[in-house]
Amino acid sequence: MTFTMLGTCARTGEIGISSATTSIAVGARLGQWVRAGDKQWMIASQAVARPGLGFEAGDLLGAGISLLALEGELAKLDPHLGRRQLAILDHDGNSWVYTGEANHDWKGHATTSGGLAVGNMLAGQATVSGMIAGFDSDPGGSLAERLLCAIEGGRDVGGQADDDGIHQPELSAFVRVFHADADPFVYGAGRCPVLDLRIDHDPFAVEALRALFETARPLRGAYEQRARDPEAYLKQAGSWETEI
Repeated sequence: MTFTMLGTCARTGEIGISSATTSIAVGARLGQWVRAGDKQWMIASQAVARPGLGFEAGDLLGAGISLLALEGELAKLDPHLGRRQLAILDHDGNSWVYTGEANHDWKGHATTSGGLAVGNMLAGQATVSGMIAGFDSDPGGSLAERLLCAIEGGRDVGGQADDDGIHQPELSAFVRVFHADADPFVYGAGRCPVLDLRIDHDPFAVEALRALFETARPLRGAYEQRARDPEAYLKQAGSWETEI
């Protein structure tokens, strides 16, 4: 019972992911970023999730295994692959999805320029279509904003549902964005996300994530300056603190 949006921004070079689900702490298990040379991939391992599967996929891609050969290689590593759902988006917007037959319906994905929506045990195909519509609603917006709009769009058209078609609430949600060319002194050559916000347990997790995002949005520059130049930050910290 998870719906996830993977996205990339050709304008900024960012790549990221957002997700919402009925289980708690989804951000702790889902959303691996892999970099090998000049290539980047965002990976989501979900359904009957095994977090290590995403890292194994990343290791294979980094070793030069093609997306076309990936399923066969992963099947050698995971005897329960049929219960997994794995989605991958690279920095150029190319995507790959594996949805095991043992996943609960509705299961599947949809794509758009620079974006991939994927989910399982959804209310229907409308959920991934709603995610794509949300992602595409403001092409000039920040990637983080577009990823949030995507899961809001999926929620608003039904989100997740059980076998009887009854909506299941989103109890956790997250949004995470990486930028390989972000200030290496601050972000460790892209290894640290430029944005990583999580709601681990809330009966209205997507709404809570939106509120957290709006609180955090104006503070990114402050936190970057604090890391880069603590003395300059301390001189202005009072004015930033009043924005919270």
